Amino acid sequence: MRSPGTWHPSFVQQLPDGRFAANLGAVYGGSQHITTLQVNALVPLIRQHARGELLDAACGQLPYMEVYRPLTTGITCTDLDNQHPHADVACDLNHRWPFAEQTFDTILLLDVIAHLEHPAHALKEAARCLRPGGKLILSTPFAYWISMFPDEYYHPTGTALRLMSGQSGMHILHLEPYGGYPDVLLDTLNKGAASGWRNRLFRMFKSQVIKTRWYRRSNEKTRYSYPLGYTLVAQKV
Repeated sequence: MRSPGTWHPSFVQQLPDGRFAANLGAVYGGSQHITTLQVNALVPLIRQHARGELLDAACGQLPYMEVYRPLTTGITCTDLDNQHPHADVACDLNHRWPFAEQTFDTILLLDVIAHLEHPAHALKEAARCLRPGGKLILSTPFAYWISMFPDEYYHPTGTALRLMSGQSGMHILHLEPYGGYPDVLLDTLNKGAASGWRNRLFRMFKSQVIKTRWYRRSNEKTRYSYPLGYTLVAQKV
């Protein structure tokens, strides 16, 4: 990782008791709901599986670095160009990655493959760059807006993620949706209430909705048929 001394936590923060939570003050107002769900889903996976030499591919703000830094022995970051302050390597993930085979123990692809023209190729490259037994940790949206219009290509189903992982020579350890129909509705409302009084009204409304039996039961019933997104952990065999 380049210039680690200038890095600051973004939308994942560590609380005084050691737990990690979404820092909603650092998130686009229209993405507060999905960020909370995703952080709650990803943090346990990263704490369980991230080890050794780690590649944060298309690293963005490195929001989860505070989670994985104490678990790893080295961190490499990529971005599309050399302007990113922390990226070690400029890398277009649609093409061959500039790393030797069996370089990393852990690779993160967090909310990346939706923006790739060739996501199956990216998973094959991840498998090539992983050491035997190494793990890929991935998240991706499903029932979600086009967040980087027009540079968005795929919102894969769980079945597609399973297929691409298998074709890449990786064995799935974890593949689960997060959110369900109520969370898709809440996220849609959140997108139209990103700031000001609308955002305050949304947060008040959400705080009441998530306490209801309907929210809990409908999410459980629809999480596989109407998910907001997926998290995946796959291991190179």
